[in-house]
Amino acid sequence: MVRLLLSIAGVTLVATACVAGPGNGGERANPDAASGHAPPSREVHVDGRDVILVAGGDEVVVATLDEEDGEILHASLRPGDHDPATVLALTRVEDAEVGARYELRYLVATEDGVTDLFWFPARLQVDPDVAEVLDVAPLPVWAPDGSAVAWIEWAGDGTRLRTVGWRDEGSQTNPSDEASAYSLDGVPPGTQLEAWRRDDDGNVLVGRSDNERWNIRLQAADDPVVDVGSGELDPRPIG
Repeated sequence: MVRLLLSIAGVTLVATACVAGPGNGGERANPDAASGHAPPSREVHVDGRDVILVAGGDEVVVATLDEEDGEILHASLRPGDHDPATVLALTRVEDAEVGARYELRYLVATEDGVTDLFWFPARLQVDPDVAEVLDVAPLPVWAPDGSAVAWIEWAGDGTRLRTVGWRDEGSQTNPSDEASAYSLDGVPPGTQLEAWRRDDDGNVLVGRSDNERWNIRLQAADDPVVDVGSGELDPRPIG
């Protein structure tokens, strides 16, 4: 299978009105439950400052965030048949000098269950101005096969979709330089992704703002084109 990010070259947006979720800056829904990514025998959740991996009914603390590193807002397990288990995390850090910022981190579960939360490289991180524009968590989602991650962010130059590829090299697994950004002119700041799905026509990212739900379709094309429109959500099952 060709890596997903190499085939993405266009974005189509479809919006429809829906019941608003809470606008408190946290998760409006459980993205993993919505996408069905985590297999029943293995899942991850956050308990305070601990990231806990559940495998075969056993719970193991695989990482603990230090107080100076902020709070863990979100954790999700890389989908697909991948070993070792990889966990994507989003944290919020309050800096006395520059204010709040959001950071993407990840961990690779070791045999003894204890590891570090590594940072994404600065060039692949969430824009540091996101919280200054609007302090809402830019929730990340995995591609269904674990080949990439995506999130929506907002900064001084508008709202955009970010995608970062994921690579495996032997026992190493980490974000890659296969990164893209797409302008989302019709999507308001604060829109959070809920799931990344696939249907017969390709890839669909599902997002939600305070009063709208969005289908963001990733299309293959010769040149990046963003087409923003409104209408009904596709009634066909996707995923």
